[in-house]
Amino acid sequence: MLEMSILSSPVNCLPSPCLPNIKNINFIPLCSIDDFRKNLSNSDISDLSILQLNCRSLAKNFSKIQTLLSHCSKKPNLIALSETWIPSSSKNLYVLNDYNLILVPRLNKRGGGVAIYIDSTLNFKLRSDITKDVATAHCEVIAVEINFHRSLSITVINCYRPPAGNVAMFIDQLSTVLDNICASDINANIILTGDFNIDLLNANCTSVVRFTDCMSSYNLYPTVLSATRVTDHHQSLIDNIFISSSLNILLTGIILEQISDHYPTFCILRCPHNIKLKPLLLNINTNPYKFSKNNFTDFNRLLAQNDWVSIYNNLVCQRATSDANTLFNYFYSIFMDLYNKAFKSTKIIPSKDLSIIKLNTKPPLPWLTPQLLRFCRIKSNLFKLYKRFNTNVARIKYKEYARA
Repeated sequence: MLEMSILSSPVNCLPSPCLPNIKNINFIPLCSIDDFRKNLSNSDISDLSILQLNCRSLAKNFSKIQTLLSHCSKKPNLIALSETWIPSSSKNLYVLNDYNLILVPRLNKRGGGVAIYIDSTLNFKLRSDITKDVATAHCEVIAVEINFHRSLSITVINCYRPPAGNVAMFIDQLSTVLDNICASDINANIILTGDFNIDLLNANCTSVVRFTDCMSSYNLYPTVLSATRVTDHHQSLIDNIFISSSLNILLTGIILEQISDHYPTFCILRCPHNIKLKPLLLNINTNPYKFSKNNFTDFNRLLAQNDWVSIYNNLVCQRATSDANTLFNYFYSIFMDLYNKAFKSTKIIPSKDLSIIKLNTKPPLPWLTPQLLRFCRIKSNLFKLYKRFNTNVARIKYKEYARA
């Protein structure tokens, strides 16, 4: 049984005109980490869970995301991130155990970027064919299609609208992506998530009306109903998870955790009772790497075979650069190729029912001790009290503990 815990805090909620055809939605406006963990744990094996966040630099906040996940014995199936601020060459620096990372960085300019971490047991394919005509100046987007048994599929779209981008152009380009999906299946199941930088709390704004009308025309409706970005002086609902009206919502909410200046949001969906997540292949162990003595010997041999001085000199000559970040990314790509050759296991087993496969539930971070986890929970509770009561005393206590 999924649990609900709603804090008695003054929260601006989405006006009812923005909620056509949404009925009996279980929404938690301020959800603690513990409640999020319990609700994930209590969800069924066939349920689909999505975590959404504008992380405002994955490099800066990656450890915070890892810490959030370490609280959960059962992890979200999908983690949709916007404003990743990382290039494709740095992708291997941000690996999460038991997830595949799909990344679309912003081209020719710093900032932006969208990504989706996908549960490694899910059968999916990248749908770049439906997003190829989108201009990143107004709409940054990535799409994947998740396939289940009995021909059920869900297309997941994660997007980011830069604040300086044109709203009308963004809506038109997002409509192009949705048209491409509906061209092959008018009844397609769609999940659309991201930071849209369109404040749904401002219901009378022309841009908001046009955006919600567009979503409704594709039978997409919001599941996040209150402010996702809150400062001491302003609240806005700019992050959301839109879903097709054909999908069954179990629970949605906002996690009261300060990873960035946006709150994480989540949604748990109930797939049809006879639908199970369909992995194609699974590793024998949840850890795909084998650290045997022979593998360490092979790794040392591969490292010794490379002339690192020549690699450095050739890189500087060919690219005419001595930028430390560029040189490190190039070194890291070579290093990881050798690392994977030496340690990565290629043994696989056929697909089995997930209910009889015991996934590793140990914390993925060896440095995250029980004492450090306790400190994280205390900080989370202080942040919750600060946002609940919004007093100077609560704010000072949280700030002092966070800096400690």
